[in-house]
Amino acid sequence: MSSLVPKAQMAFCLYSQPNSPPPLLIRVSPKYTTTPILINSSSRSLQLRAVAAESAMANSVRVAAAQMTSINDLAANFATCSRLVKNKTMSSLVPKAQMAFCLYSQPNSPPPLLIRVSPKYTTTPILINSSSRSLQLRAVAAESAMANSVRVAAAQMTSINDLAANFATCSRLVKEAAAAGAKMLCFPENFSYVGAKDGDSLKIAEPLDGTIMKGYCSLARESSIWLSLGGFQEKGFDDAHLRNTHVLIDDAGNIRSTYSKMFLFDVDVPGGTSYKESSFTEAGKKIVAVDSPVGRLGLTVCYDLRFPEIYHQLRFNHEAQVLLIPAAFTKVTGQAHWEILLRARAIETQCYVRNLNHLMLL
Repeated sequence: MSSLVPKAQMAFCLYSQPNSPPPLLIRVSPKYTTTPILINSSSRSLQLRAVAAESAMANSVRVAAAQMTSINDLAANFATCSRLVKNKTMSSLVPKAQMAFCLYSQPNSPPPLLIRVSPKYTTTPILINSSSRSLQLRAVAAESAMANSVRVAAAQMTSINDLAANFATCSRLVKEAAAAGAKMLCFPENFSYVGAKDGDSLKIAEPLDGTIMKGYCSLARESSIWLSLGGFQEKGFDDAHLRNTHVLIDDAGNIRSTYSKMFLFDVDVPGGTSYKESSFTEAGKKIVAVDSPVGRLGLTVCYDLRFPEIYHQLRFNHEAQVLLIPAAFTKVTGQAHWEILLRARAIETQCYVRNLNHLMLL
């Protein structure tokens, strides 16, 4: 357990000034700047936060948000609101206040994995080199009230269009995770294969009882470790379609459960590539939760992350405790939304979130 990152849980906190209330969270784009403004009303310090937006036509508009302490006096509250509405003096500007809306992270480091941490849980990043790549395992050690413990590892890797090479990488990581005491290892989407061009994934797609998945079942059995494999290119209903399938294998090498991705990535990335996953992928129709040694798992894949209803059903209808979200987010969408969406799903459901993404994409 080397290369520990001290106070890694701090990466998930919002920056704020000492002894100040939590900052308002505002999505800031290059066209927007944030300017908190302090205005005194009677003996209270009431805070306005304004967002100034500059349009392409050089017009501007400002939106203010007032924080105040209301009391059990309608007239007094109305007078306070009236004073704030009429106030046009934008004084006492706080310099560089836009920092209040930024997430803390180490300089030049990738966005941290989001794990909901309670006093019973600690996070331990582990760096493992595979060939010329730095592959990162993040382990979560959980201590139960009966002093039992279980460890889950997450592997980040760069898959290529070579089934054998990817299997060798996964095999090496499985053995290292098992040696470190992990009971489960989670891989990212397309762990077994990433095509170099359109149509490649269809050519290598296999049923779950094919040779590719049998190899991963053997890995799990030989190392006595559970594997979360998502998504796998499972053969679809015809030669023109596949399923993007999240496969859960137990430590005896048996496929315990599978989930086919429901929400397909049909997106035009501004200034980038157009994606049409539905043109070759068959959408799943069933929500899946399954028991495991680390708790009840909710299985999803990548783009599902943008649709909170599936996670609400997993948590409240299927009693999931841990949400697994293997992914291959693009660089543009990942930088813009990946971490905040994971935080949102964790907050909404109060579940632990385990997420993996390809190193080459984020």
